[in-house]
Amino acid sequence: MPQHIKAYIVLLFLGSIAFYIIKKFYNKVNNASNSIPIDKLFIIWIIITSALFLSHNIWIFFIIVAIVCNNIPKQVPIRVAWYFFLILIAPRAETSIIGFGGIESLLNISYASVLSLFLLYPCLKYIKEDRTRTLFPSLFIDKILILYFLYFAVHSYREFESVTLVIKESINLLLIVILPYYTLTRGLKTHTDHRRLFSTILVAGMIISMVNIFEFIKHWLLYTDLYNLLAVNKYGNTYFARAGHVRARGVFNNPITCGYILIYVFCAWSVINTTYQLNYKKIHSASLLLILAGIYSTSSRGPWLGTLIFHLVTITILNKSIFKAYKNLFFISIVMTIVLFISGQLSRVIALLPFIGEAGVDTYRTKLIENSLIVIERNPLFGLSDREYLATSEMREMIQGEGIIDIVNTYIAILLSDGIAGLALYLLLLLLPLIKVYRLLKKYTFDFQYIVIGRSLIAMVIAHLFVIGTVSSIGNIYNFTWLLIGLITSFSIVLKRNIPKRPLP
Repeated sequence: MPQHIKAYIVLLFLGSIAFYIIKKFYNKVNNASNSIPIDKLFIIWIIITSALFLSHNIWIFFIIVAIVCNNIPKQVPIRVAWYFFLILIAPRAETSIIGFGGIESLLNISYASVLSLFLLYPCLKYIKEDRTRTLFPSLFIDKILILYFLYFAVHSYREFESVTLVIKESINLLLIVILPYYTLTRGLKTHTDHRRLFSTILVAGMIISMVNIFEFIKHWLLYTDLYNLLAVNKYGNTYFARAGHVRARGVFNNPITCGYILIYVFCAWSVINTTYQLNYKKIHSASLLLILAGIYSTSSRGPWLGTLIFHLVTITILNKSIFKAYKNLFFISIVMTIVLFISGQLSRVIALLPFIGEAGVDTYRTKLIENSLIVIERNPLFGLSDREYLATSEMREMIQGEGIIDIVNTYIAILLSDGIAGLALYLLLLLLPLIKVYRLLKKYTFDFQYIVIGRSLIAMVIAHLFVIGTVSSIGNIYNFTWLLIGLITSFSIVLKRNIPKRPLP
């Protein structure tokens, strides 16, 4: 039996277990008529997974995805929730439309852009018909996003010196950044819409976590054969190991990305668990342990600490029971330490901790920062083109065995290519809605559900700002950066529309 068929069978088994674990809890939380049935999520997951492993052609896979998207209900909040679910259950496959007349390729097509085109683009019609929508670009952050888009276009021309390539890159940016942002900020109208979205993230995250645990234990990455079958992403079939174990990564192309995405899943679990105090303690505990085990099995220190930072922020800000929350955290820490000790993983965790264990100080990252700062000083405001800074002697020193320069720090990567101006725009897009949400929640007495979602999104932004300092924002991290901006901006609009009559005393 071919290896990818074995992997396909194992995935169906693991996914079925994940759906079984979360089904009762999901149905209790999502019992409204406009909720997405978990059975439908399960069927669509089987269809997408089967298309991945059995189509053997990326274009056939994309056609199946388009058909699935076309049959999803037209309501904008429903489609947004489906977008988050679908983007988490398949690898970031990418190809290009072959050009003609000397043009190598007309357009790059990725799984995310197919979802945007066939799932989110039809939403524009319904958003336009909504007379209560916030007009674009009436928000200050809308204007910052437009400025970022123009800045990106200018820098693309500096990089490629080709109007055709600038147009191609701008179309990708429209599909991956602008369209999801607009759909989220204008399509999500209530906290119920956000809750539905978090529920689908949680379901997808349970599958990812189950796959991660299997990969960690069996030393077998289930999705690697797909990259050869679909003839995409030559680095996708690479195994990464650390401290005697394969680093699990699920559907993603590297372990850090997988760990980063699972922080969103932990965020979703936190929102659902805190908002709905249901009598399913065993399911709560099992799903939490599954998510934490999934994060651990990536052996990625950045996401480990990012998860901790997320939790510390959620239990600290806008919380009247801080002492109780920290007492619970202390108890959970003791339980986790005992579990790690019994499983024989405690010494491994200590060895992997930065500045404490055998990992010590990452000399590559330290050298990268030192050399990059020298290069950044040559044009600190607007940065250099990729070909310019990669050709410098300081950056050539950072070439690794694979023949690449791995810029494992998003802040450094932005400063090198876009300068201080580019980094300022990037941070403004993240911090402006964060500050707005925090101020509204601090000033007014909102219902508990608003507070839970608001502080979770604030914590997610802060965790994101930490994790991107340990990895370059490529692939799914890049996509989810803009989804996070859209999510917290949309929730700031929801809060503003539902301001209580009287502020806090």
